[in-house]
Amino acid sequence: MEELAKKLSESPMVAVAGVKALPSKQMQEIRKKLHGYVEIKVVKNRLAKLAFEKVDRKGMKELGAQITGSTALVFSKENPFKLAKMFAESRVNAPAKEGQEAPEDIVVPAGDTPFKPGPIIGDLQEVGIKAKIQGPIIAVMQDSPVIKKGEIFSKKLASVLAQLEINPMEIGIDLRAAFEDGMVYGSDVLSIDTSKVLADMLVAHQNAINLSVEAGIYNSQSVPLMISKAARGARNLAIEAEIYNAETVDVFLSKGDREAKGLAASISYEPGVKAPKEEPRAEEKPTEEKKEEAPAEEKPAEKEAPAEEKPDEKAAEEIAEEDKPERGAAEEIAEAAPEKQEEKTDVPAEDGGTQDITPETEKVLSEEADPLDQVPEVGDGKSEESTSKT
Repeated sequence: MEELAKKLSESPMVAVAGVKALPSKQMQEIRKKLHGYVEIKVVKNRLAKLAFEKVDRKGMKELGAQITGSTALVFSKENPFKLAKMFAESRVNAPAKEGQEAPEDIVVPAGDTPFKPGPIIGDLQEVGIKAKIQGPIIAVMQDSPVIKKGEIFSKKLASVLAQLEINPMEIGIDLRAAFEDGMVYGSDVLSIDTSKVLADMLVAHQNAINLSVEAGIYNSQSVPLMISKAARGARNLAIEAEIYNAETVDVFLSKGDREAKGLAASISYEPGVKAPKEEPRAEEKPTEEKKEEAPAEEKPAEKEAPAEEKPDEKAAEEIAEEDKPERGAAEEIAEAAPEKQEEKTDVPAEDGGTQDITPETEKVLSEEADPLDQVPEVGDGKSEESTSKT
């Protein structure tokens, strides 16, 4: 007890841990993993409480109140949080026991078993494992779920799983509380995820820097960022205002180069080759004339206007039709003359020659009365012209 009280007084970090249901084999494995970092002592609870009463350190009485059930005292130079992480990583798997709660769903995978044909096949089938004899061994024909998370292991199932070397239980040292520098940390504080805490701290640090930059708070973290931000803003302003300096001239040169390449691509320019002269386009003027003539086609109303003046034209046509019968006599004679051609008679002409006279003409000349007097007169004078022609 004196030696235990001395360790409690001198150790920088002391923890109380539970070792319930931890077989000695697994305990030895944990001690081997943590060798050099921690010292684990499993003591009787009464002896441990007496040792705590002799220690005059702030927080020791609060730590001693955690001694219940199967208890082990842990001494180390590591901080409590690192110690809790080491214990969590040192946990080992163990066979299930009757009455224990299943930590997760357990499924027996398909495949061969180490069992030979015998009564064991009945035990496998009893707990829900689909087993069958195949040759010299017993095989599980398909994946077989045997228990769900939270259910209690029966004696038969625990025995079968142990024979199949399936160890579903995870056991280890459960850290209940730890003492360091007068502070006692409970298991709820020690079981935090350190990687998550570190990530949260990095995010908080970045947010704080961003806030200080936006708010104009000058410190060792924000000043370099604020200077960089101001430099970028000045450069962008110089580019927009086309101010040429060492920081902006490369931007303008790049812009000019891009525009030149784009222009060269649009005109199919090749270095060393003269561009052909452009000939005037002869088709441009006709296009303009067509454009000027186009509106003329949109005047259908003007074409329909003369239709109202047709009554005068009809009157003229009626008069012409009335003249047709009066002219028809002379015209009929002229048309009929070639059809009734007969033998021509030569008559001496006034100039000493002869002229051809048809019998009809000779008859007309022999008559005393002028046959034209019998033709009815026409008011427009056209009949006189016919008479003179005859």
